Amino acid sequence: MSQDSVLKAKVCIQKVPKKHTIEDTLIDIHKSNTGAINGHAQEELIVKKHQLLLEEFKAGGWNREEY
Repeated sequence: MSQDSVLKAKVCIQKVPKKHTIEDTLIDIHKSNTGAINGHAQEELIVKKHQLLLEEFKAGGWNREEY
């Protein structure tokens, strides 16, 4: 084989992409679940804060302008 043939062949050769392993899939699932759990917990905190503020408002701890 000539040097030119080898160079032309090298230009056409592409790296084979790495396969997505089961470990990669499990890590992706774990990240997704962790993000969803954190988002849900954050939403619950916001709701609890709003409920507490509303209870304080109803009890007279806040006036309309402060609330």
